[in-house]
Amino acid sequence: MPACHLVTAAKVKAPDVCIVVFDCHKFYISEEDDYMKDQQVKLWNKDFALIIVINFLVFMNHLMILSTFPFYIEYLGGSEAVSGLAAALFSIIAVVFRPVIGWILDNGKRKVILITGLCGMALMPVGYLVLATIYLAFVCRMIHGASLAFSNTSTSTIATDIIPKPRFAEGMGMFGMATALATAVAPALGLALMDSMGSQHCSCLQRSPS
Repeated sequence: MPACHLVTAAKVKAPDVCIVVFDCHKFYISEEDDYMKDQQVKLWNKDFALIIVINFLVFMNHLMILSTFPFYIEYLGGSEAVSGLAAALFSIIAVVFRPVIGWILDNGKRKVILITGLCGMALMPVGYLVLATIYLAFVCRMIHGASLAFSNTSTSTIATDIIPKPRFAEGMGMFGMATALATAVAPALGLALMDSMGSQHCSCLQRSPS
């Protein structure tokens, strides 16, 4: 802003410069007013807090099992190659389902998709515990991948619906913070549970409490 005042003092008679200086000053005031209005828009509410908690629990579930699943396959008698194949199938299923889920979400079925994903995320660790064979573990792992795609895609979509547009970037930063926190906590927690309870039984505790 000091540059604008200097130009005005030096070339106050130049019409084009006066217009530029006036626009500069007006833009500055407008930006400040818009910022103050944006800060008055409420960001935090019950729905926003709930979707952040759900996102955190989804990634806690996913990352705790991701860090312990190779040991679970080893417990069942599988090799590292088998564990790698299970991880690949998990990722492929999660990727393949996302376009379909996106289309369904665009047609307004947000809650149905979210609840379906959360149920899958909660039940699959029980499947690892009960269906303790390598082949059935593969089936559960693929269903788990689809459940993650359902949950993760729907939570992100619902978050964008809830966050007010004037504070959208701030809100998405808060939403993403839950993922970062789960990434920091979940692997260590999963390995600690495995050490204390065994690779088979710890999967029962890795359910998302949805």
